[in-house]
Amino acid sequence: MSTIADFDPWPGIRKAIERYRNWEPRSWKFGGHDFLPVPYVNRVLRELHRERPEGFCLMLLKWSAAVPDSIAARTFALPLPLDAPEEDSLKSALDLARESDASPDDGWWNERLVVARCAAAAWVNLRMLLGPGRLEIEFRNAKSGEQVDSPWKKWIEAIKWVQQQDNHDTLRAFLLQVGCARYLDLADQGSHDAIPHRAAEKSPRVLGIDIGGTSIKWGLFGPSVSGGYPWPPIRQGALRTQREFKFKDGQDFCQYVFSQIKPVLDEEGLNPKSLCVGITWPGPVRGKAGREYVAGPSGIMGNFERLSSTITANSPDAIHALKIREGFVGLFGDCVRLINDGDGHVIFARSLLKASTVLSDKRLMVMVAGTGTALGLIEGGAIAPFLSEVGKTIINLVEPFLACQKDRGGNFPAGVANQLFSEKTNPRIAKDLVGSAVSNREVSWLYKRWNQEECQSEEAQCAEELFARLPEQLEWIRNDQQRKAILWQARRDYLDEKYLTVSEISGTCTLGCLLERASWLAADLIAMCADVLKANAVYMSGGPITAIGAELSRRAKEHLKTLYGFDTDGPDAPHAINGLEFLADKPQASMAAMGAAKAAWEIFASPRSELGGDTSVREIDPVFLA
Repeated sequence: MSTIADFDPWPGIRKAIERYRNWEPRSWKFGGHDFLPVPYVNRVLRELHRERPEGFCLMLLKWSAAVPDSIAARTFALPLPLDAPEEDSLKSALDLARESDASPDDGWWNERLVVARCAAAAWVNLRMLLGPGRLEIEFRNAKSGEQVDSPWKKWIEAIKWVQQQDNHDTLRAFLLQVGCARYLDLADQGSHDAIPHRAAEKSPRVLGIDIGGTSIKWGLFGPSVSGGYPWPPIRQGALRTQREFKFKDGQDFCQYVFSQIKPVLDEEGLNPKSLCVGITWPGPVRGKAGREYVAGPSGIMGNFERLSSTITANSPDAIHALKIREGFVGLFGDCVRLINDGDGHVIFARSLLKASTVLSDKRLMVMVAGTGTALGLIEGGAIAPFLSEVGKTIINLVEPFLACQKDRGGNFPAGVANQLFSEKTNPRIAKDLVGSAVSNREVSWLYKRWNQEECQSEEAQCAEELFARLPEQLEWIRNDQQRKAILWQARRDYLDEKYLTVSEISGTCTLGCLLERASWLAADLIAMCADVLKANAVYMSGGPITAIGAELSRRAKEHLKTLYGFDTDGPDAPHAINGLEFLADKPQASMAAMGAAKAAWEIFASPRSELGGDTSVREIDPVFLA
């Protein structure tokens, strides 16, 4: 029988990391940094453990809600070498990483530093995807399953060292703000039973408002009591989230949104207080159905006085003082729901899929690209009440620590996933490829031209977008049609040359490379989240990838199969991702707004029960145990 001394897994880990680093399909940078995804290292550790378990221990992370309820517990297992890295070896790797002439194998790609960061990322990612709750940690013998004492202390020390180096305290502060227990029973919340229910009345008009980090989309709907979903919008529109000066408070923000929609309601002859209103918010939301409140910080906080997009600069008191739902109640009446934007997309997807798909046996992950990345899980037909802060998960294990990046500050540790599947993804890849950014609208226009599709309307929109972002000294061109035409032709020629010209060396064009990289990043994110959430089906969506979405999802599905070993064909396989499809988000229509409208109608006007038909809400436990 082999002993631990007979098998040292570190050389095998080093070889697998080196093989990836030299692998041509992934030998590119993202955002100017090398990229080594968490799910790849997870798979390396699991494959080596499967072959030679005697060299490993198992780190078991068991998450459960602190208050017993219907939330299913989750267990995440990661094999780690029995020979845990010493702090001195991690410090040496970090010192070498700071030297410009150091070998990659001895710097950020050092196998011990990479695996220590991977183990630390597992703690963070479980919290960010599942939410505050109990997190029990065990180390077991990988072969016998018995608890082990020798390596666990060293691994805990290594993980804590990484946390200290890489700004993990910011995410801990975020969880503490979201889990602040004193706001569980707000004095002005009232009881659920007091909400007026309108099932006996004629089905009211429903207003859905999707508040995003960049824009706010809304739709007015007239649902039928007999069913039929999605509802066709009666009226719809959009406005910018930001204005020239910051909002004084939540009431000021609500009044701003209301003032943009009220004229349309007047045209329709509708009293605002006769509506059911569903609103999505781009950040954590908590509370009982119909009595929700903003529960944590997000990027939109930078639009308010006395608040900041920097997580640690916000207090729970200031966050909860926004009272967004209460502000809209004062304008629209009592029938207002506030839900997380990810939940809005999930509610829409679930309602859309019920007619054609059996959801009871699926764990369906919905991933939506917007200003950030929205994520949700449908489990057994119901929406799983997890935190799903996918943009705060850690996925790149070789991006330099924040303190080592001279040009970067911010909220998060290095290598977070907030730009892998969002409106920032394509421009960031373009900058890596050609040294200058390209807009998502230009990517869509180029893609349609590449595929010889009709794209005249997209071209006109690209031209208008170009003129809209002219610097102040060129404002005079806006009124000179001849010079505008010359400027657009110059931009068009540049895009043609840079993105559609086929390279004689590679045999492909830059746009094809951009699409391939975007699909790899999407596959990385899906693989990591599905591993934690145990998802076996995925739906992708989002305005920034509307044109390229179908092709992106097709390629991502292939990558999941070839690199990560997911079975993308057999529905009953233990490691399966099936139904990886793209749901097109049409211009000016918002899936999240439609989902919010559906959530409000189900609670306040559905004929199915006195309290409404669907009380799903993202309700997470307030207790945070360090």
